[in-house]
Amino acid sequence: RPPGSRLEGTPRGWAGRAQPLLEWLARARVSSDGACWGPRRLRGEALDALRPSDLRCSEAGAEEREEELAASRQRAPAGAPKEEAGPCPRACVCAPEARHSGSDGQGLRAVPRGFPNDTQLLDLRRNHFPLVPREAFLGLDLLVSLHLQHCGITELEADALAGLSSLIYLYLSDNRLSGLSAAALEGAPRLGYLYLEHNRFLQVPGAALRALPSLFSLHLQDNAVEHLVPGELSGLQALRWLYLSGNRITQVSPGALGPARELEKLHLDRNQLREVPTRALEGLPALLELQLSGNPLRALRDGAFQPVGHSLQHLFLNSSGLEQISAGAFSGLGPQLQSLHLQKNQLQALPALPGLSQLELIDLSSNPFHCDCQLLPLHR
Repeated sequence: RPPGSRLEGTPRGWAGRAQPLLEWLARARVSSDGACWGPRRLRGEALDALRPSDLRCSEAGAEEREEELAASRQRAPAGAPKEEAGPCPRACVCAPEARHSGSDGQGLRAVPRGFPNDTQLLDLRRNHFPLVPREAFLGLDLLVSLHLQHCGITELEADALAGLSSLIYLYLSDNRLSGLSAAALEGAPRLGYLYLEHNRFLQVPGAALRALPSLFSLHLQDNAVEHLVPGELSGLQALRWLYLSGNRITQVSPGALGPARELEKLHLDRNQLREVPTRALEGLPALLELQLSGNPLRALRDGAFQPVGHSLQHLFLNSSGLEQISAGAFSGLGPQLQSLHLQKNQLQALPALPGLSQLELIDLSSNPFHCDCQLLPLHR
């Protein structure tokens, strides 16, 4: 068996810079468990699986723009006439060829108007307008990506997104939002990615989200959400990724996640959960990744992951204060589980894991294991 190389924890955003390493791995027949963090098109790809043609360098931010523009090309009608593009507002920059417009960090006190009507990416981050008024982006029906981060926004008025029928990406992170209304969002029915990290939400804005039937990925990290209750995800049948890391969640009620039956990623790390929300996981037959690290779990009871046992591939329980894992805690988890993360806990022993025959990675580092007969089942 060839030697192994452990590279986890190292960000792999090098693109073309990784090619010498890839060539060396192939020549030396060394297996590696490293994976790419960036660029976005390769995120999560194992180093071993890359081809030299995948590794090309590009300027910072180009990959995200490429993905957003690719989406915009699917929405824009063929041969959209450039002569219809309007002038560029004062203190803003408009790039007609790239169809990018914006005013990043210019101290604007209000949302500017009058951008070219063929704009597909609009970047207004790092300004100072607390209010996004109604019809703020009227005429930008080809807009795909809207960046409003770090603007001190406290409110989106009703019809704020009116006319944004092609919008897919909306970035509202690092603002002062504590709520959203359906009336504010309903002008963007194709919105797929909503970024609300680092705001002031006390709960998931469920009523507003029902205006977004195409929502694929919801980012609510680092807010102040305390509970997940039934109804908050109603109508989100398209939701695949739900990120709730870094909130204050103490409870996920049974049925709270049920409407999102196609959910694939659920991140609940860095919250205040004292037990695995087993009953809340019922009705999620497609769940692939469950992140529970950084919660004060302390112990795992029998059948904790039974409802998602047939689908789960990646389970994160690191840094959870775990002192005890019952013999049946992982019962129901099948051979499809690929990685199990138990590092940085307080475990002295671990039960046998007979059903996890295809496990590729189990991280047990930084645990005070007592190496006596209690570890025999795992050792065998």
